[in-house]
Amino acid sequence: FLSFVGARPVRSREKVTSLDALTVLLLVIAGYVAIGFLFAIAFVLRGCRIVDPTAHGGSFGFKCLIFPGSVALWPLLLVKWFRADKPISQGPVSQGETS
Repeated sequence: FLSFVGARPVRSREKVTSLDALTVLLLVIAGYVAIGFLFAIAFVLRGCRIVDPTAHGGSFGFKCLIFPGSVALWPLLLVKWFRADKPISQGPVSQGETS
């Protein structure tokens, strides 16, 4: 039937080896969102009160509101979470002071 219409069959080798730019872009976006989704679950349950202590008593509605933003902005929030976990140093101690 294909020879009657004038179409030639698609070669399977070409189909397997060619990933166009749109496919790669969609895979990158899907990976970003998947990582963001997993991060947002942990951040909403634990991390938001470490980054912002006033969010400690946040309601379920508050957590639902910050979830989509946490998915989208997960790299920024991850850095803030790690920086908030570190204890704040009191500065360098001079040699004359004793602890």
